[in-house]
Amino acid sequence: MSNDSESQVVEHLKAQIQALESSEQIRQLKALAMYHADRQDAEAFAGLFCEDGVFIGVTQEHRGRQAIAKNLNFLPFAVHYIMNPIISVSGDRADARWYTLRPQVDRTGVPSWTAGWYDDEYVRIAGEWRFKSVTIKYCFHSPYNTGWSKDRVVAPEPISAALGASLARSRTGAVSTHVQHEKVTPTRR
Repeated sequence: MSNDSESQVVEHLKAQIQALESSEQIRQLKALAMYHADRQDAEAFAGLFCEDGVFIGVTQEHRGRQAIAKNLNFLPFAVHYIMNPIISVSGDRADARWYTLRPQVDRTGVPSWTAGWYDDEYVRIAGEWRFKSVTIKYCFHSPYNTGWSKDRVVAPEPISAALGASLARSRTGAVSTHVQHEKVTPTRR
């Protein structure tokens, strides 16, 4: 193997390791955010955002870390189950889609189920990943005692343009790492 070939392999491996490390750090960031949300700790939740971060919920929108900390309105009870991440990392930026299923008690005291997805944007600042934006969408929201039915279900929207472009690049030969269903699959074509 020539020095040029060895150098290319080493650079490829470095890029793959960095992408895997970034994906894991993003998974941990998301898990920590859900922990803070379940505990209704708006200040700790907001601390995971960059200074100009944006939170867009189904019924609320807040711009800036301070606004998130001050104005975020949690449900009386919720347990956030987050799953099936699709994460795309590009340098110091990343995008992800996460699916969610959430048993909860709504603001009127009614137990309910919610399913949907999060479309997140991330930025790495001083070596740490932060949320740039979090957008929540629902597939369904139904009272526990009546369950969900087809007329209440909405299919997930297409993934974001940025995440979609990253996935398309992986199919056309660019080196990337995709994380889906907690399985890491490095690809190089």
